[in-house]
Amino acid sequence: MVNWIFIFALLVVGLLLAKVKHLKHKSLAVFLALIVLFFCLTVPPAVKNVDVNFKTLSGVVETFNLYFVWLGHSFGNVKTLTGNAIKMDWTGNQSEVKLRGLG
Repeated sequence: MVNWIFIFALLVVGLLLAKVKHLKHKSLAVFLALIVLFFCLTVPPAVKNVDVNFKTLSGVVETFNLYFVWLGHSFGNVKTLTGNAIKMDWTGNQSEVKLRGLG
């Protein structure tokens, strides 16, 4: 419940900043809102099976360390998937495609 209140408060602050007339401030607010949204969507899966403690500084530091290790491994997995997709043979085969009703 606290996470949703925190997210809502940050979005309200972001929206208030977006009302500023200058484009520079708007883009900064949007950028910060996207970072907060990314962070809020990726932290729960990273710490799902770990007992985290946000009441102590060492618990918060340990959670952030765990999160950034998880994030690094995620980027490594994306790199591996991309590399494997590039290595695949994406050329078509020599079979004919027959469409129904267009005969």
